[in-house]
Amino acid sequence: MSTTVHRTEPWQFDRVIVGIEHCEAREFVREVFDHHRGAKRVFNADAFLAGYLLTPMLGLPLHQTKVAEVVRGWSNSQRREVGLPAHVEISSKSVNDALRRLMEACRSPRHPEWDERAVAQALRDATLWCHLLDAPAGSDARYIYTIGIDARMGWRSGEFEEVIFFCGFDLHVITEVPSAPGRGPVVHVSRAMNLSPAGANKGVIGLPGVQALGDSIGKARHLTADRAYNSRLERCFPQLWEAVSESGYSVMDARGRHLNMV
Repeated sequence: MSTTVHRTEPWQFDRVIVGIEHCEAREFVREVFDHHRGAKRVFNADAFLAGYLLTPMLGLPLHQTKVAEVVRGWSNSQRREVGLPAHVEISSKSVNDALRRLMEACRSPRHPEWDERAVAQALRDATLWCHLLDAPAGSDARYIYTIGIDARMGWRSGEFEEVIFFCGFDLHVITEVPSAPGRGPVVHVSRAMNLSPAGANKGVIGLPGVQALGDSIGKARHLTADRAYNSRLERCFPQLWEAVSESGYSVMDARGRHLNMV
C-alpha cells in the first residue's frame, strides 16, 4: 500500500465539515454505510464524504488513490471529528469499496429519491452555500457574501485554469443555431438574454429568455442543449421542459440525440 499522504489545513477541514453538516444527502449516505458495516469496513460515511470533498480542494485529481492519500494525511483530531479511529489504515481499495456501495444504493429502487445525480447535487449545494460561517441569507435563503446583495455563489466548468466556484451572476444568452452539416456558417447574434444570481436553476432562470423571443423569429422546431442540460431535461428543468414540449419542439442534446426519448 502507498505511504503517500496529503495534509489538510484546519480551516480546510472545518469548511468541509460545515458542508457535510448541511448536506441533504448525509443521512442517506450514513444509512448506506451503516447497512453494510462490518469488521473490515470502518470507512464511515462522514469520513468518505470529507475525503471526496477535500481531495479537489487540495488541487488533486478525484481518484480513489488520491482520496485515500488525503484521508491518511489527517491528524488524529481530524479523524476523531469524522469518527474514524486513529489506527485504521485507509487504502484505495477501501475507498473503492465504499464508492461501489454508494453507487449500488443510488441505482437501487429502494432509494428512488437519491440517484447519483441527486447525491452529487446535494454535495455541490452544501459546498457552495456553506463556504463561510455566519453569512447573512437573502430572500432566497442562500448566503450573501458580497456587498452586492443579489450576487450568489455559483460554479462553472474547469477551463482556462480558473477555479470552478465563483461569486456573482450567470448571464443566459440565446443565439442563432450554429452552422449545420450542408449549410453555410451562421453569424452568432444574441436574440435574448437574462441576468440572474449565480448558482440558480438554469432551466428556470433561462426560461425568461425563451419567453422574451415570442414571435420575433421563425418558429423553432429543435432545442439544442449543451452538456449542462443533456440528461433528463424533464427532471432537472421541469418548467423549461414544459414550455418547449407544449410548443411542439423536438429537444436534442449537442450530439443530436433526442432528449424526448431519454
